[in-house]
Amino acid sequence: MGLAMPKRIALAVLPLLLAGLAATGAAAEPQKLVLSAGPKGEPALAFAQQLCTLVNLQQKRHNIACEVKESAGSVAALQALDGEEMHIAFGRADWLAQAAAGTGPFRD
Repeated sequence: MGLAMPKRIALAVLPLLLAGLAATGAAAEPQKLVLSAGPKGEPALAFAQQLCTLVNLQQKRHNIACEVKESAGSVAALQALDGEEMHIAFGRADWLAQAAAGTGPFRD
């Protein structure tokens, strides 16, 4: 299967991300987009890195700088969204459902 599917997904999601961030207006310094995924070797991390590569290829056009921060796993990536440093987290669907419902490790 390789990375072909994530690339297609990234290409479909990329315009939405850029449109949403660019809507805030152009600034002298690029806006920062921080993705959380991980750990090393996980498909989510590779996907996030590819997505940032695509965003950064258009950095001058959209004034957005993307970076990926590796996490200990899905739970840590999703919990990082509580702060102001992370904008998007990638993780397993079962953990995402628990985060949305406020159950399991996301009760607080």
